[in-house]
Amino acid sequence: MNNKKQLEEWEELFGIEVKDKADLIEDNGQLQLNGKEWKKLPIDTKYFDEEFKWKLLVALSESNDLDEILDGVLIKSENWQALNLLLGKYREKIKTIYIDPPFNSKSSEILYKNNYKHSSWLCLMENRLALSKQFLNAKGVYVVSIDENEQEKLGLLIDSIFGDYQKTMISIIHNPSGIQGDNFSYTNEFAYFIYPIKGRVIYPEERTEETADIRQFMNTAKGDTVNYLRESGPNCFYPILVKNGQIVGFGDPLPLDIHPVSSNVVRKDGIVEVYPIDDEGVERKWVFSRQSVEKIKDELFVRYDLKKKKYIIMRSKKLINYKTVWTDTKYSAKRYGTLLIKQMGLGNFDFPKSMWTIYEIVKATMRYEIDTVVLDFFAGSGTTAHAVMKLNKEDAGKRKFILVEMADYFDTVIIPRIKKVAYSFNWKDGKPQEMDGIGVFFKYHTLEQYEDALENIEFEKPQKTPDEFTDYFVKYMLEWETKNSKTFLNLDEFKDPFNYKLKIIENYQPKTITVDVAETFNYLLGLHVKGYKTLEDNNRQYLFVFGEKEGRRIAIIWRSIKDIDFEKDKEVIEENIKDFKPDEIYINGDAVVKGFKPVEPLFKSLMFEKVE
Repeated sequence: MNNKKQLEEWEELFGIEVKDKADLIEDNGQLQLNGKEWKKLPIDTKYFDEEFKWKLLVALSESNDLDEILDGVLIKSENWQALNLLLGKYREKIKTIYIDPPFNSKSSEILYKNNYKHSSWLCLMENRLALSKQFLNAKGVYVVSIDENEQEKLGLLIDSIFGDYQKTMISIIHNPSGIQGDNFSYTNEFAYFIYPIKGRVIYPEERTEETADIRQFMNTAKGDTVNYLRESGPNCFYPILVKNGQIVGFGDPLPLDIHPVSSNVVRKDGIVEVYPIDDEGVERKWVFSRQSVEKIKDELFVRYDLKKKKYIIMRSKKLINYKTVWTDTKYSAKRYGTLLIKQMGLGNFDFPKSMWTIYEIVKATMRYEIDTVVLDFFAGSGTTAHAVMKLNKEDAGKRKFILVEMADYFDTVIIPRIKKVAYSFNWKDGKPQEMDGIGVFFKYHTLEQYEDALENIEFEKPQKTPDEFTDYFVKYMLEWETKNSKTFLNLDEFKDPFNYKLKIIENYQPKTITVDVAETFNYLLGLHVKGYKTLEDNNRQYLFVFGEKEGRRIAIIWRSIKDIDFEKDKEVIEENIKDFKPDEIYINGDAVVKGFKPVEPLFKSLMFEKVE
């Protein structure tokens, strides 16, 4: 109740003024009475000190696997750098990658040199597509949105990178009113689905009762009728048993020399045997064989034709392959993108996708895989996270999202949007209309960028004359004068890992921040983090990280080694890792723990290794 900044954010985002504990409970009721519950108000640890953050993480990991309960990861960074950091941890673990890159239209074209507009865009896309392909698991699906400006070139690029995949392009009517051109009004954009050639990885669209595909279960196709007659599939000619207008069972296929007198044969017990015989008396087939009809029996129902005075077996097919043209009004980017963000109180945002577009993409690629991961490294306004949370709400899934974005709206739109959706899916004029959110547990990071690295370079004073300096600068400055610079990665500062400092540029101004080297190492190592433990002993702070990689249990220990008693240090470490029973132990700085591996050389090699 005393954290002013957190309280101010709750009031700003949700219009909720919290004065005491009762304000945190829905309807100000009691938690134990009448099914009342806590309001899903997100706590952001940036408003608290480091001690609170670690207490929270340690408490969560006492009875949970931290990476398992984590809903999402957000990274503020240029996406090439972010992908390289994430690869060690998420290689071949992503089910769906969805990206909405810059379309390179006049209103959203990328910055490029000279006149190489298309080649610059293709270069941007080629290296990111090739790198991110390594994230896909065996059934992984890659989806890329694009418009007419680069659609053809993107298709050829996909062929060159994903030659061992199937590629299907769909058209989405995202702007029904159209964008006026000289001769045509553009109403659609495209999405390339890239997926493994074998097996079903694009799940069928789920229709409602009103939109289901309803047709006769008897194969009524015309044309080459031989393929639809009884002789071509004897196992598809069997009676469907009907009583009192309901299907009560299925009979065995009839021998070819036995012919029912009609499509409806009434038995003495009142059951009607319905056969696939058309109005002309032609013996046809049911769509499914006797061996497989049980799988779809819930889709079958009986209709009585009063005119023909007979029962007809119908099928209401609710699961249908997605069409290659999406026309529903819910794909309108203006209504369910721009207006949706505005209604959430997040201001105006240029060119957001309809939430329902990405929702359907996620549903098509992950419907029955409720504990998988979506990666979006052109995150924009955060629509992918919104869509994942919406689908999880509907089927109690635990799908996770990873978003990467470098623009300032990472802080002003994406993070507030996820917090708002966690509280409510229904907003109007910036205010929640109900508390139907599902809550969320996510972490977000800011990565050092190229400009930050330059800010941290230390130069030696050159011993050159002014005339020699220009050529010298071009050829040797970064290579030679920075040879003793420790600011690319200052391993000496790992002796005090909780105070590793870095200079960054923020709002065009230099700023010094503390770097989370422990979390960085987790990513570089590709560690699945199970939990943390912190303690004070041996006159210093200890951080224990417990995790797994490739089936091996790994413990990582961080502490300051200034004026350390190494024998006492050994006792502290061994006592606190004995229950975990690690296969590998990493420790920063020096140590006398048996079999430990130093963090620093591995950190450096992973930090600067070349990604294949």
